Amino acid sequence: MAIYIYISTIRPIATYAADTWTLTESDINYLMIFERLILRKIFGPVHERDVWRIRTNHELNNLTGGANIVRFMEAQRLKCWGHLHRMEEYRIVRRIFEWSQMGKRSRGRPRNRWQDEVLKDIRLLGVKNWTKVVMDRSTWHDMVVKSKTHRVL
Repeated sequence: MAIYIYISTIRPIATYAADTWTLTESDINYLMIFERLILRKIFGPVHERDVWRIRTNHELNNLTGGANIVRFMEAQRLKCWGHLHRMEEYRIVRRIFEWSQMGKRSRGRPRNRWQDEVLKDIRLLGVKNWTKVVMDRSTWHDMVVKSKTHRVL
């Protein structure tokens, strides 16, 4: 019962507006630590041979079916990506999304862009010709659902 509280309340609060985030490795680590802490509280310790121990990360992964908070956030990004690409050309959100900055950029390595993160997620899922797939809403939805638990590397 407590897992439903996590799925319906805690995870949405922790990932509010996550479909617009670009995650660094430290962000991913902190989110995974947070999720494992919550799941260990929910599922509790294991009693083996008169000894109590906490559940391992592998056991938590098996209990959740491979779904985790980072994959949930990636699926949210993919959902938003599909929505943006199916949007009409004249809409302001679409025009802002396709806008490119004029002028010279500052020195140093540029920050990760949201689009680059989404395209990396699409490549990891092994989607070929995503521009056609994104226009078919049901196929795109199936791919987003698949991305929550499954990775093709």
